[in-house]
Amino acid sequence: MDLQSFLASGLIEAYVLGQCTADERAEVERMAVQYPEVRKGLAETEQALEQYAQTHAVHPPAWMKGRIL
Repeated sequence: MDLQSFLASGLIEAYVLGQCTADERAEVERMAVQYPEVRKGLAETEQALEQYAQTHAVHPPAWMKGRIL
C-alpha cells in the first residue's frame, strides 16, 4: 500500500481507537517506523481524541465523592 492510500484508509484512526485487527496493528506500526508522516498522523489523532475527550467530559456531582469514599 502506498503512503497516501495508507493515510487515507482510516487505519490510523482505528489504531488509536483500538479497533484494529492484529494484522492491521502490525501494519500501522511498521508504517510508523518507515514514515514520519504516519508517526505525525498518529500523534495528531491521539491529540485530537484527547482534546475531544477533555472537551466533552462529564464531571460527576460533588456529592458523589463522599458517597464513594
